[in-house]
Amino acid sequence: MKEEIELKLALDPKSMKSMRSHPLLRTLASGRRARRQELQSCYFDTPDRSLRRQGMALRVRKKAGKLIQTLKAPLVSPHSGLQHVQEFETETLSERPDLTLIPEGEVRDTLEELTREAPLESLFETRVVRHVLPVRLIESEIEIAFDEGKVVAGERAQAICEIELELLSGSPQYLLQLALAIGEQVPFVLEPRSKAARGYLLAEQSVLTPVFAADLAMSDETSAGLAFETIARNCLKQVRGNEAAFHSSNRDPEVVHQLRVGVRRLRAAVSLFDALIAEGVLVQLKEELAWLQNTLGPARDWDVFRDETLAPIIHRMPEEASLQRLGAAAEQLCVEAYDQAEESLRSHRYAMLLLRLEYWLLSGSWRSLLEGSGGLGYPADRKASDFAKTGLAKRARQVLKRGKARDEAVEESLHELRISGKKLRYALEFFRAFMKKGEAKAAIGLTKELQDCLGSLNDAAVSKALLDNLAARFPDEVDQRALGIVLGWQARRVEDDLSHLQSVWEHAKKGLKRLS
Repeated sequence: MKEEIELKLALDPKSMKSMRSHPLLRTLASGRRARRQELQSCYFDTPDRSLRRQGMALRVRKKAGKLIQTLKAPLVSPHSGLQHVQEFETETLSERPDLTLIPEGEVRDTLEELTREAPLESLFETRVVRHVLPVRLIESEIEIAFDEGKVVAGERAQAICEIELELLSGSPQYLLQLALAIGEQVPFVLEPRSKAARGYLLAEQSVLTPVFAADLAMSDETSAGLAFETIARNCLKQVRGNEAAFHSSNRDPEVVHQLRVGVRRLRAAVSLFDALIAEGVLVQLKEELAWLQNTLGPARDWDVFRDETLAPIIHRMPEEASLQRLGAAAEQLCVEAYDQAEESLRSHRYAMLLLRLEYWLLSGSWRSLLEGSGGLGYPADRKASDFAKTGLAKRARQVLKRGKARDEAVEESLHELRISGKKLRYALEFFRAFMKKGEAKAAIGLTKELQDCLGSLNDAAVSKALLDNLAARFPDEVDQRALGIVLGWQARRVEDDLSHLQSVWEHAKKGLKRLS
């Protein structure tokens, strides 16, 4: 058994050809040449996909006239952006799996239990031409595999064109360094899925479901720096999970929503820990995360307008033709917004943002270094529980200040209160491990109630801008009657929300004062 740590970069054939002969890699290879291999792999599972549910992948590969059986099983890994598995590989004489070749132990016991009453069957194949180039970066040995081919499931096929970086020895951070160096030469997209994962999706024509924020595990001994890294990786997991779901789904609105939630949580974490983050890193993170959230925003805005504003109105007035025309125009702009979101998620800029963030977290180079009376030191080394107390009090005071000064006739004033409340809610969720039992739940409940009310008001404000957009883009299809109906509906909704806001605020204010 060996541990396998990999990173996959998907790119176009022209860029692939460019990198195979690039001076950068030739220098790192120190005169070693790439080896050509033809690989044909057949993947197996039970009819109910029990191996897949355990995160396992079992294949038999034809390679240079030999048959190689490989089982990959998941590992709990601190490297959120890297594929990290345990691998059991051995030569075999059969084109079908032989479980007795897997060393005795927990993994083999699990596999035998899963397949005892459910025979293995072949599901899909991968057919790849691979060029392998070993390189050395600092003290790490890395194998670069240039893979071109396809994954095949019955009559369906999907192209493969990717660079696979596998760590043979040394530190995982050098995989990220090498990928960043390659990114300076050619554009690529990070491929978070293994070939097996892509094969399953192709074979079953299945879609991935939305990924929600997972619980955070921290203790009183956790440092502020470790807390930030834990929270950032938690947010990244939500972002990357929904990114994959976005590409596999039929544009599920909840996937886009949870993707944006993951980005917002990450931005909130960066803002919360900004005093601990090196200035250069902080500037890049704030700029790039703002870009990502803004480019995903229109898809979510049109979803909310279509499903939560326009749909109820059309339900009440099904015979109103002007609303039907408005709905058709809104649907077209929603499609365009999703296209924009997809373009961003497949962009080189997004890939480099993820790589840089993973590198900063893995190397610790995100931490600021300050000089004090005791010499140089990292403020991130302070206790997370102390940092949490200070951070929560600061966030609570900001909400109280904006709530007291709010002007309900000014949309920007309510928007600032909503953003402050959202930052506090995320901080409470991040730091609930350091709060008394029940205290975090009660405080989160208060902020959620406030957010729901302010969010509804914000949706109404956003819909005005969307209506202006519709009227400008489709002057012949969108008429004043439809616009007037929607604006009237929203005006009544705003009055109801503002009436409710006063009581919600009075309730929330008492709890916020206890935090401040």
